[in-house]
Amino acid sequence: MILKDGKEYINISSDHKNNAANSREDLILWQEDFENNAQGWTTDSGWHLTIDEYYSATHSMHSPNDESTLSNYWDLVSPAIELSALGEGETMHFGFFIKNDMPDDDGDGNSYLDDYYHISIKSLDFLSWHASSMDALDGNSYWCGDEEVGGYLDNWMEFMDTPEFTVPSNGILTADMMWKIEDPAGADTWGETCADGWDAANVRISIDSGDTWSLLHAANYPYDFICGHGWITNDSEYDTGGSLHHLASGWGGNQDWVNVSFDLSEYTNQNVIVRFAFASDPAYCTLDIIILLVFMLTILWFLERLNVTLKILVIFLYPVMLG
Repeated sequence: MILKDGKEYINISSDHKNNAANSREDLILWQEDFENNAQGWTTDSGWHLTIDEYYSATHSMHSPNDESTLSNYWDLVSPAIELSALGEGETMHFGFFIKNDMPDDDGDGNSYLDDYYHISIKSLDFLSWHASSMDALDGNSYWCGDEEVGGYLDNWMEFMDTPEFTVPSNGILTADMMWKIEDPAGADTWGETCADGWDAANVRISIDSGDTWSLLHAANYPYDFICGHGWITNDSEYDTGGSLHHLASGWGGNQDWVNVSFDLSEYTNQNVIVRFAFASDPAYCTLDIIILLVFMLTILWFLERLNVTLKILVIFLYPVMLG
């Protein structure tokens, strides 16, 4: 506990200094005091710069616990930070000062956190979509996952786009799919968003080189829900009234292999990009549960008068909840 200017703060930082050798030199690689108007930081409507309370000279970032932030997730994202390589025997640590006042940790008594915060880190060099032989039908597949954890993590929103191509007359995209991701059950009772599903996957198409997207619908296998929580928690524009709400549908739960067809005839003679999209919310990921299952698809293009076959295998890993 730290007392400064009559206020109490919890110091969330590693106590590595006490354990280090007396001769070890501590170097500050990067620090932020928000005295530069939070330059480089990305915020949404749930965070703002304030001078009302602070640990540094005059400013801090504040996310109010009131009606304006009710039933949603709010992100504060730092600028890109370049971390130097470590020498022999060196370690690297991250710490911050926080004043936390969120009394409603489990107000409804359902044993789930209601109000909470968490911290995550992402390598800008990490590729969630990558070639893998894991559960591939034939050779390698494209997998949206982390090899180290054997699946995906919380708060992912990951895309894999095809190269741009021209759709011929009566173009059809067919895909053999199998997915087992978080079941959508119970999502429609959570909070005040449009969510009726949790983690989600869908397929999109763009006719303007990826500037805007439309949702592709499979006539023989519709999406499981209209509004995925995974999309909303990563970008509130997926919620009702947002600019991305038309892309919020998705598949979830467990589905064995099924053939899905997308009619592309309305895009005849247009240059398009097809996007495979996946998003996870902050609640459950592969690290939380023991049993891992997969989401996979094999894509075959059947284009009239063209002998073209494009095969891709896409895998999402997600666990089944036990008990």
